[in-house]
Amino acid sequence: MIDWLYSLPELLIVALTAAILATAIVYLPRLTRRIPGLKHSDVNTEFVIRMQAPLFTMTALVLTFTLVEAERNFRQVDSDLTTEASQLNQIDRLLTRYDTPAATVLRPLVRIYAQSIVAEEWPRMLDGPESAPPLNSGEPDSTMPARPPSFSRSLSNVRG
Repeated sequence: MIDWLYSLPELLIVALTAAILATAIVYLPRLTRRIPGLKHSDVNTEFVIRMQAPLFTMTALVLTFTLVEAERNFRQVDSDLTTEASQLNQIDRLLTRYDTPAATVLRPLVRIYAQSIVAEEWPRMLDGPESAPPLNSGEPDSTMPARPPSFSRSLSNVRG
């Protein structure tokens, strides 16, 4: 629903937020003067002053928790990406070491699989966690060959 917000530059988002907050700071006092229960009085002022410390503390705690969670999620994604890239690199190196005709045929398929992860799976991750694995259809199209045979079966053909 708010995907359009992610397409905006960060500086524009900061400027819009600052403009909205500045407008609220300027116009809320004028609005509260017109509402009978919110008119300026010593009792209301004392209540607001006493409530500022707990509100600021809770806001700081929520912002800190949000920052820590965002950093943790970033590190987890980075770790998962590094692991997957390392595994693909290891498969490619193993196929290079075998130096057989079957391994030579499989190396381009590993590269196509890695490209399909970047081209197909990463954009699907923006839609949510429920996404199909890359090259899942098994049907050839104009950009990708048919799904390669399973790597375990192919590797057993290379070894034996």
